[in-house]
Amino acid sequence: MPKLVDPVQYRKELLWKAFDVLAETSCAKVTTWQLAKAMGISTGAMYHYFPSKQALFEQLVEEMGQ
Repeated sequence: MPKLVDPVQYRKELLWKAFDVLAETSCAKVTTWQLAKAMGISTGAMYHYFPSKQALFEQLVEEMGQ
């Protein structure tokens, strides 16, 4: 049976994994491949959750503000 995942919580987990990469590398220099690798997902899966690198950054900033 497939594991049930809360998509909102999973997205938050992915954001904080991306934060770890962004804390070490400038936003302009980090690649989508590096972000996906840090999140433990494929780049295709990353684009499923975040339509662009810019959208990921914006959602991370929003999450940090909460």
